[in-house]
Amino acid sequence: MKICNKNNVFEWNEDYEKHYINMDKIVYFKNIDRRIEMTVLDDEIEKKHIFYGKINDLIRWLEKNNYRFVMIDRGVIINMDYIESYEKHEVKLCCGEIFGISRARREYVGKMVRELRNNNE
Repeated sequence: MKICNKNNVFEWNEDYEKHYINMDKIVYFKNIDRRIEMTVLDDEIEKKHIFYGKINDLIRWLEKNNYRFVMIDRGVIINMDYIESYEKHEVKLCCGEIFGISRARREYVGKMVRELRNNNE
């Protein structure tokens, strides 16, 4: 997995081929064993891609490069631009997916969501 900042593009290997997607099309990443499932919305169509990687390495890259992603649980990273609704214990994404927020991350996620809402007003 590799993030190319200058073009706002995410690069990954799947089935021995390199793939690229614009960062703003990524809805969330989910850890599945030693693989990462990435869900994207491309022309209103939800697609899933699976590649090998470590979720902790991925969140470090995303935070380092100031992308609007937040880790809400040990194995889930969401794109904050796709949050449809937020409650203290869970988020619902525009694709209909609902994820619980771990207790350890609730305060941080709440702060990030409030900042996002304040910046959009």
